[in-house]
Amino acid sequence: MITVMAAYLVAIRLLFWRFLQPLARKVLVALTLIEIVWVLLHLITNQDKTFFGWFFHPSSEFASGAILNSALLLVISLICIVIGFRPQIRRWFWLYWGFLAVTFFFLAMDEYYSIHETVDLWRSLYAGFGVFVVLSSLLVYWYERENRAIIFLLVGLGFIVLPEYFSTPSPIKRQLKSPVSE
Repeated sequence: MITVMAAYLVAIRLLFWRFLQPLARKVLVALTLIEIVWVLLHLITNQDKTFFGWFFHPSSEFASGAILNSALLLVISLICIVIGFRPQIRRWFWLYWGFLAVTFFFLAMDEYYSIHETVDLWRSLYAGFGVFVVLSSLLVYWYERENRAIIFLLVGLGFIVLPEYFSTPSPIKRQLKSPVSE
């Protein structure tokens, strides 16, 4: 986790910092500090068998990680709505930002309520849909370059949350690793 956080901080500072407005910089710093504090709380309580050990574990359902990730995804959804309703935005870009807002809202609800746990092949479905979102975002980036810092900020915030989706074993992997009854 520390390596991922360090790579994130370096990438933000070297690649995106100069494109961000002062308000976006402050929001990004605040969110990064919250994430760092959460990681430190996890590292401190990692071996605890108490409530706090469960609450700060990144893979625990309905715990602080799910709440934090859901909140970040919801913020991304709200940012997409604000961008989509700007008066100077073209009509088909409004559809794109609305699509992103709905997508991130669904991901926020899914992260907290664990909807994906009810679907056996959720990793494949989410990966395919993720590729579609990234490709459509690159297409929009190509046509609307003045908003590239916003798109990269949204993608960066999404990558903060992304490792959570791949940290728990899938039902198929659990079945493969289960001991054979004799």
